[in-house]
Amino acid sequence: MEAGLQQTHEDLAGICSAAVMVDKRLAANDARLDQVWEFVQDQGQADMEKFAEVPTASTQQSYDGVIQKIRRGISLDELVKECGLTRDEAVLLMRLHGAKSGR
Repeated sequence: MEAGLQQTHEDLAGICSAAVMVDKRLAANDARLDQVWEFVQDQGQADMEKFAEVPTASTQQSYDGVIQKIRRGISLDELVKECGLTRDEAVLLMRLHGAKSGR
């Protein structure tokens, strides 16, 4: 029973960590949309092609890419390092997609 409770606690910590990362990504996307809107207002749509040259605020991989790496057998440490995830987030994703977490 205690082991099950500990597992549930770890899963909850992972979910919270993942929620924080999603919130950060949403904030980055919101900031990017603000940049686009300001650019369109200042430059007009004729110059919109130039905007493609402006770097994006977030270079984080999508979860789809992370899940593919998990399914190919990436280690927990590699997942954290390569994908910019917290350890708890990586553990949760690995548990959800059938890989051993190493914990």
